[in-house]
Amino acid sequence: MRRYLLALLLLATSAARAHAQHFDLELSRDSVKLGEVLVLHARVHIGPQQTLASPIAVVAEGLPDGARSVGADTLRHQPDRTLLIGDMRMAFFRTGRLRIPPLRLIVKATPDDRGFLLESEPLYIEVVPSLPAGSPTLKDIRDQVPEPQVDPLLVVAAIAAVAALAWLLRRLLARRPALAMPVAVASDATPADLARAALSRIEAEGWVERGDMGRHYEAIAAVIREYLESIDPKVHAAQTSTELLRVLATRRSNGTWHGTARLFGDADLVKFAGVSPDAKTARAYAAGARTVIDAWASPEDHD
Repeated sequence: MRRYLLALLLLATSAARAHAQHFDLELSRDSVKLGEVLVLHARVHIGPQQTLASPIAVVAEGLPDGARSVGADTLRHQPDRTLLIGDMRMAFFRTGRLRIPPLRLIVKATPDDRGFLLESEPLYIEVVPSLPAGSPTLKDIRDQVPEPQVDPLLVVAAIAAVAALAWLLRRLLARRPALAMPVAVASDATPADLARAALSRIEAEGWVERGDMGRHYEAIAAVIREYLESIDPKVHAAQTSTELLRVLATRRSNGTWHGTARLFGDADLVKFAGVSPDAKTARAYAAGARTVIDAWASPEDHD
């Protein structure tokens, strides 16, 4: 009983914090012409004692093809200190209905706090052609652009750069530590067995020893995402961390959801905020991934 009460208390605390801090994003218009600048109005609500790690929001995912960020304002505190506002500007060079991915901020309770991620919801914009139907083509404009001329010196420099890169790659591969033997997986292996084997292969790569923490965290987070996708048809590995955790919240778990959220949060901090954990913390991250996979694999932990 105490265990269930503690789980309910943690969920209530998380819900209260999510209600207190939210990131609202609003479009200045519903549609824009090709190449026209769209303004996104941001309103960020945080707690009275909280601050932002950076006053400029970043895109949580890559922008879609044909979309470009052309500027972002510094988020400005309003008199009550719990509301910040600012604008971000984008231009679009492909027609149709385009998805604007969520924007992301890191909220900190104290200067030494690692903080947590706060995301806006994705939005959609209709991009229409700048010329009406039936207008003459732009062939005359294109014909006026002179044919590019290849500088022989640039060709020689490019060949030399490729040769230098090939030499450097051979040196790096020669210094790369030998990988451990592949982990054998039985033919009747479960999704959890496959995920554990994938984690062992990641550790054998030696990215922690080589200081490549970003690749280490990204690979482990991908294994967790693919495992969750294999056990829950509502989960998709390509979802953002926020979207994926929202789906998992509908499953009954004894703290497993919170452990999964911490792992995704740590990976996002490394990927998007440039956090560089030490080797001990990185190895513990792999151990935490195994614990979460074991917990989700337990029939007593979820429906």
